[in-house]
Amino acid sequence: MSGAVADSDELANGPGVDGQADESEMRRAKPFVVVLLFLALLVGVGSVVSLVRAKVGDFDGTELVQALFPDGPPLGFEHVDSYLLDGGRKAVRLRRERPVDEAVADPTELLFVLYPSAASVVALFREHEDERGGRGGRGGNGSGEGGASARWANWEEDPSFAWSTLLDGGELSWGGWKADYLIERYFHEGGSWHENASVNLAQAGRHLVLSARWPDEHEVDQERLRVLLRRMTLLTGPS
Repeated sequence: MSGAVADSDELANGPGVDGQADESEMRRAKPFVVVLLFLALLVGVGSVVSLVRAKVGDFDGTELVQALFPDGPPLGFEHVDSYLLDGGRKAVRLRRERPVDEAVADPTELLFVLYPSAASVVALFREHEDERGGRGGRGGNGSGEGGASARWANWEEDPSFAWSTLLDGGELSWGGWKADYLIERYFHEGGSWHENASVNLAQAGRHLVLSARWPDEHEVDQERLRVLLRRMTLLTGPS
């Protein structure tokens, strides 16, 4: 498990769907450590709302936004908030208004979380490998009594409680890069749901995780996630 590194297979096959591979994508970014949100075991990897509520102070996230998006945030996103979390973590939040006639479902909220050191993160991908249910399944933990499948069925019959489950995970490739990802579904009290995709963008010198929230009742679209990732500027390192 690792953060964002150069994808040698994709580079060998030529540029990605955007028609060209940036020179920075041709160089390997030294992986540091698998990074996911420190509160994942309690509030879920991509729980944007939970992390907003965990705010303990403010900081200026303009520098990170400019580093990630030198030409400005894409797809109509705007930098709306930056704040400190406990444990020395920093969060930067971007949002966009989704047009009512939008043909494809892009995420509507992005949360970038910076960690101060490797010691402050956990290798959650590996720890949760056995919980991945996959798109054809009913969430993690198998289908036995008391597992996510039973809880899912109970929620469909009586959505009077909120809960979440890990749906999928693995390795995501885009434009010469590859990184670990997880997809979670959050079931709301009352019957609706939304999905989050978390991507491990950790590299040497920048311990970063992206959490992207999709609109309610829309599954995470990995192709649209790749479009977003291709617009980011990642750190480069020795090949």
